[in-house]
Amino acid sequence: MTTLVIIGNDKIGGKALKAIHKCKNIEIYCDRSTNIKRLIKLLKRKKISIFVILKMLLAEILRKGNKPNKNIFTIKSNQTLLEIIKKNNYEKVILFRAGLILNKKVIDFGVNILNIHAASLPNFAGIGAINKALTEKVYQQKATLHRLIETIDSGEIISEIDYRLDPNKSYLANENIAYSAAIKLLVKTLN
Repeated sequence: MTTLVIIGNDKIGGKALKAIHKCKNIEIYCDRSTNIKRLIKLLKRKKISIFVILKMLLAEILRKGNKPNKNIFTIKSNQTLLEIIKKNNYEKVILFRAGLILNKKVIDFGVNILNIHAASLPNFAGIGAINKALTEKVYQQKATLHRLIETIDSGEIISEIDYRLDPNKSYLANENIAYSAAIKLLVKTLN
């Protein structure tokens, strides 16, 4: 059986892609659903501040590496994802840095959907988790693999990898520490 891996459309997604491209029995899609409208909604709902968005954007600009190539299959909506799952009969779906918020129809379809989050759950759920951990001085963290449910980053935790943030390093360096652990967890999960 094949596993569908959906990676984010940024340089971290590109690093994950390099780490898993030789894994067997996987198909990789790139989530290209995130857009300015979604960021504005998050700002309005006060889920994240403009300061954190700018910090994350600057880290992405300064980060070494490349985004996933345009020739990788793309997912932009729940409808497309559901059609792909139905057509290909995947054993499971693993999300890594995917911005697409899966709806109830996809979650309830019956395929095992897992998510890799680069910070300890439940305390550091959602977008901006690394910044939150640094702000709260909770440096001991875990990259987590959890079952996807309707509430973001709230499903049963299946596996974790410990790592430590460094308050003496830049935000970019700490993001790299966190996502290196998350990529290790992705590789471990696929192997």
